Amino acid sequence: MTGQEPPDSGQRSQPDDWDVHHVHQIASAEQGSNIHQAGRDLSILNVFYSDRHTRSLLAGPHPLAEGMTEVRSPYRGLGAFRTGDARFFFGREPAIDRVWQMISSSVGDGGPVVVSGASGSGKSSLLQAGVLPRIRNSGLSGIPEAARWPCLLMRPTADPFAELAHGLNQLRPGFNPELSAQLAKQPDLFASAVRHLVSEPPNRPTGDRLITGESSQRLLLIVDQFEQIFTLCRDEAVRERFITALDIAARKPMTHGTPPAVVVVLAVRADFEARCAEYEALAQPTQDRFLLAGMTERQLEMAVTEPPKRLGATVDRDLVARLLIEVARGPAVGGADRGEPGAGVLPLLSFALDEAWRQQEGVQEGARVLTLTDYERTGGLESAVARSAQAAYDRLNADQQSVTKALFLRLTRTTFEGVDTSSPAARAELLAMGSSVEPVLDAFAEERLLTLSSEMVEISHEALLSAWPKLREWLDESRTQRGVLERIHSMASVWESREERSYLYEGLQLEAAVQAVEALGDDLMGPLDRKFLAASHKADRRRQTVRRTVFGTLVSLTVCLALLMAFTVQARNSAVEQRNAAVSARLVNKSEGALNTDPTGGRLDSLAAHAIAPSSVTTRYGLINASANRLLAVIPTDDIWITAVALNDDGSTLAFGGFGTRGDGGTIGVADVRSHKITRRRQSATPSSVVFDSTGRVRSSAGESTDAVAVSGDGATRAARQKDGSVVLTERETGTRVGSIDAFGGSASPLALNHDASVAVLVKDDSLLSTDSVQQIRLVDTSTGQILDTLTSPGRGRIHCVTFSRNGRRVAVGTEAPAGSGGGDGGHFNVWDLSPGRATASAAVSVPTSVGGNFPLWLGDGGRIVATAAKSGVVLARPSDGTRQTLSLRGGALQDLAFSSDGTRLAVLASGSDGSQEHAYVWDLRHATAKLSQDIDLPGFQPHGITLSDDGRVLVVGGNQLVRHGREAVPRMMARFWRLGPSAFQPAGPALTGSNGFASIAALTANGERAVVATQEGAQGTGILSFWDVARGKRTGSPRDTGSTVRALAISPSGKLVASADAKGQVRLWNPSRGIETEGAPLEAATTINEMRFSSDGRTLATGDGSGRVQLWDVATRLRIGRPFAVVGGPVVAKSMVFTDDDTRLAAAAATGQVVVIDVGFLRDAQADLCRQVGSLMSARWWAANVPEIDAVTASRACA
Repeated sequence: MTGQEPPDSGQRSQPDDWDVHHVHQIASAEQGSNIHQAGRDLSILNVFYSDRHTRSLLAGPHPLAEGMTEVRSPYRGLGAFRTGDARFFFGREPAIDRVWQMISSSVGDGGPVVVSGASGSGKSSLLQAGVLPRIRNSGLSGIPEAARWPCLLMRPTADPFAELAHGLNQLRPGFNPELSAQLAKQPDLFASAVRHLVSEPPNRPTGDRLITGESSQRLLLIVDQFEQIFTLCRDEAVRERFITALDIAARKPMTHGTPPAVVVVLAVRADFEARCAEYEALAQPTQDRFLLAGMTERQLEMAVTEPPKRLGATVDRDLVARLLIEVARGPAVGGADRGEPGAGVLPLLSFALDEAWRQQEGVQEGARVLTLTDYERTGGLESAVARSAQAAYDRLNADQQSVTKALFLRLTRTTFEGVDTSSPAARAELLAMGSSVEPVLDAFAEERLLTLSSEMVEISHEALLSAWPKLREWLDESRTQRGVLERIHSMASVWESREERSYLYEGLQLEAAVQAVEALGDDLMGPLDRKFLAASHKADRRRQTVRRTVFGTLVSLTVCLALLMAFTVQARNSAVEQRNAAVSARLVNKSEGALNTDPTGGRLDSLAAHAIAPSSVTTRYGLINASANRLLAVIPTDDIWITAVALNDDGSTLAFGGFGTRGDGGTIGVADVRSHKITRRRQSATPSSVVFDSTGRVRSSAGESTDAVAVSGDGATRAARQKDGSVVLTERETGTRVGSIDAFGGSASPLALNHDASVAVLVKDDSLLSTDSVQQIRLVDTSTGQILDTLTSPGRGRIHCVTFSRNGRRVAVGTEAPAGSGGGDGGHFNVWDLSPGRATASAAVSVPTSVGGNFPLWLGDGGRIVATAAKSGVVLARPSDGTRQTLSLRGGALQDLAFSSDGTRLAVLASGSDGSQEHAYVWDLRHATAKLSQDIDLPGFQPHGITLSDDGRVLVVGGNQLVRHGREAVPRMMARFWRLGPSAFQPAGPALTGSNGFASIAALTANGERAVVATQEGAQGTGILSFWDVARGKRTGSPRDTGSTVRALAISPSGKLVASADAKGQVRLWNPSRGIETEGAPLEAATTINEMRFSSDGRTLATGDGSGRVQLWDVATRLRIGRPFAVVGGPVVAKSMVFTDDDTRLAAAAATGQVVVIDVGFLRDAQADLCRQVGSLMSARWWAANVPEIDAVTASRACA
């Protein structure tokens, strides 16, 4: 819904056919008109320019103005603006100018022009209603005759060559019926075909060209939705040939000294730019692409207010102001950047305005006015599409509703990356699904949510995929099965082309395919898919018959041999298991000791231990602990002192410069980080710097060392040491100061910046260090000055230089011998991998200071939701998109808060408005806006904390009630439980009462059947743990005195283990079903624990302390996993730490409002990580030297 008015008469005389009421009538009556319709497919869109009149007939949504009919709406809804809609297209003038200039330049330079933008940013509208009318009116820069060039618009679809050939045959009917097959075999034929077409235009005598000059006629080819070449075309060979055909046509001259025959413009979604850049022909055009960003407020205002003026109407200013606010914070579509107003949200805005226009009632002073009331009736930006879709769905009967799901699943597909996209379908195929399909198509087409042609059907815009909750639910619940069907279709295509049985499915793969088809129905499968599955079933039955025959023959022999061998094997296995356990334990212990001095050897030891005893909890801990270690390699250099060091892009290769310790001149070389292999050569001068150039070669320079000055990889930021050792960061071009870092090291100590200058590494260095001094490397967040980690350099030697890899995931240092060492010995390299514990996402959430008390942050839904106190209630924020919502506590004050683990419910404990009677509120978070579902009064009860079960179905409030003993009222622990329904609640069991004091913390098992309550008597009292059967209201075992205040509780997802942390820094593990402490020593954290959380598999416990550090623990061995991660700028607070469902990330928050997401993927992929790092070094020779007790063949299992 963005665009511009056609150029004014100041540039070129304006033809009458810009009158949208008559454009098609005039165009059809014009003599020599060429109006073509691609009737067989939505993807071919033909536009011809002849005698300064634009001919446009698109097989999709009709133009806003058609013939003499009344214009029903000046807005486009979910559809793109077409060439006939240019009069209603506003707000994109700068973008039109830029793309017009790029196309003009490409005529001489050659090569495709790429226009990129988020889904819904308006790429199609920009080209069709903005750029094309500009070209049609005034030609191109310096090429006025371009106004009469023929233009072909197309989309790739699943068969791009068929679409391209069909378009060329539309330009010249009957030109070449076999063109599709010929283009697929010879991509360069496309340029020749176009050259022939444009040299002899249709409907004109041979030689009578449209303009003067033999070779000045060109074809303007616009490929819209170019991402379909990746999402719909499954054949990589076809994809490469099509891209080659476009490249040749756009670069190959028609004749010597003349430009190419085709001007190619590609419109592609921004999230597919990387895929385009993988092809050599598109790498440079993608780099030079025009990115269509969001609109400014002024441009957006024009896009809203100007189209109605064409119909003599206006837009109320209150509505304009409301829309600007909603767009700025509104739902982004297709990965759009919220920092750009309107980016990706334009289809939803256009649809809402279109709906408002059709329902408008506003008239002011006799003029038609679109008002805020009209807009609010649609449900607004976030609801208009969903309400229209739901209204269409609700009008259908039961049979029609049942087919709607299958219909929409057929109109979408899931890429191998798990991204949902729209996929056009043949109308005949859909109608074959049953008689209920036609009414469904009509219902959704009436709401302008589906686009219909005589042969094809497609979703009007991909915004519908995320805007309609029911469709989003269908897509989410069927994503796995649809992924299976996508793989079936891909494999079926390969099988058909090669006719090999080896591609047929069998066993578990066939079973998974059958289950997917049964779950979704075979309506989503094509004829080839059905044929492929039928052939797989037939081949599988044949294999089963052969196997049964062979199996029957072997069973008798096997039984006899098994009995004979059983006794022998049992005895041997017992001895082998004992030996393996001893050897693997030795290797794990060796690995722990070596990780900080010989990290490569330590990793190999842990891999070997796991290969020997893969089911051992000790060897599993060894794998995870080794993978969590950041020190990756220590590489000695024998007789070289290092003066310069650099890492390649991924940190796998290290370049260095230095000088020989025996006075034999300078040295330059490279080292393989994995194998430690060093290649070097001598030179006369000692290098002061080394770099990898764009080809991967090492370049060096000699001169004065500049280790105390660093420049970021992108060249934008400079960091320099000051006299006191502090660091000042400045913009490299302007010298403007942009930040500083506290002193760490001296004025000449080395430092480095990562590629975007977000992280600095500082070395604490002293030229007079003794031979046994320990040097440290500090990682610092340059935006906040926060210390991210402090690394210790192993071994001897003064650090002379430091560097980052381009991806920022590795750091390397080079050393020379320290003062007083006497020389002789060489230096060494240290390389650290920063991935374990790396903060992959961060956000700051405002913590209100006007609220009474010091309220922390609470995290829910894997860290995707953040809650904190506000003066008016509770603020819910989503850091990923910046949305916020305030939940009213009806004048009460927040006391405590809890999320269910699945993120569907939020429970809040608050005082009453008069400060007396407390309430428990429960909100349903499954909607776009949280809805209050329960309000529970808590009379005669002094609550202190609130907790929800993981599934959100059980609520517990812990506190105390006052019990009188004579004249004195003594507080006694009380916990009350409720079972929560969709809107009602009921007690889940009797109230629990126990020892004197108040219930300070409570925790529930995932199903809410068992609870553990921590009670404290007085401010200085010790903590008492009691374990309860909730439904029966009975305690399990006796209360347990922990000897100190209980600061945090956590229950494993299985409910079989409880962790409690006390004020002494001890973490104890308990069996809740028996109410006793498990065997084994407590986990000695030696710091105050504020929060704990088990991973989803229960194998790992994360603890957050008062200094902002997070430590991981292996539950089975009760050992620390790696070093603590210093990740937040303040104490980690209660209920502010959560694992994601797959245990690859851990979200944590501090009282300062900082939220980070920590990469803990090594918990799941430790073995794979270590195999990538050192697996190739586990040779038979290494095995014989380090594990002589075990046959070396076992090494093959280490990385299996």
